[in-house]
Amino acid sequence: MKNKIALALSFTSLFLPIGNVQAQSLPNNESSNLLLAQFQNPNQPGGPRGPGQQGAGRVYEAPPNISELPQGQTTPIPVRKSCPDQFLNIQAVAPSDSRGFTAQSKPTFWFYISPIATNQNATFVLNKVEEDEQVEKFQVSLPSQAGIISIQATKELMSNTDYRWYLRILCADDVQISVEGTVRRVDENAFPIENRWYDLLSNTVSQREQWVNLLTNAGLENIANEPVLD
Repeated sequence: MKNKIALALSFTSLFLPIGNVQAQSLPNNESSNLLLAQFQNPNQPGGPRGPGQQGAGRVYEAPPNISELPQGQTTPIPVRKSCPDQFLNIQAVAPSDSRGFTAQSKPTFWFYISPIATNQNATFVLNKVEEDEQVEKFQVSLPSQAGIISIQATKELMSNTDYRWYLRILCADDVQISVEGTVRRVDENAFPIENRWYDLLSNTVSQREQWVNLLTNAGLENIANEPVLD
């Protein structure tokens, strides 16, 4: 009898998916002593994650010392009634506190541009937080289509230094609205990519399912399915 059971188990294992197997004994009941095997595919949500994994379950994990960075504003604050409400739909693709880490010397920042702001000119500004010293300022021509755009810094960020970035758009009557946030450049070996928001975002943008999952888990589900523009 034991030989038959062993043969049956060996035969069944040929058709089971390869993955992490966890076995647990069920309590004695009417089902007798059965063994429940749980298989987890590491390429599916819920599977194990690591710094280099591209699985759909990948999410941002804020580093413990992120609170040292000043907070930002992911959506514009109304300044005058002359600015149409649709302008206020502009949004930084960032966590709610609009701060994060990067290991890149010239990181990329991401923004959702609403339909009314298309074909407008915007200004990108990068300042050092400590001295409030302007590092760079340049004009950005917004696309003719609503969606998510990327803006890359042209000046190199110093290591272990905090910066504040702004994206400013003229809405009406010489009035600008802006979104802003902060970024700290850190050593790549000091934090896994899941702790570095700007790097994780840029690393995931080419993988649509992972991108939507990342934004949704970060509380950005309102723009997670918006097109990413070239």
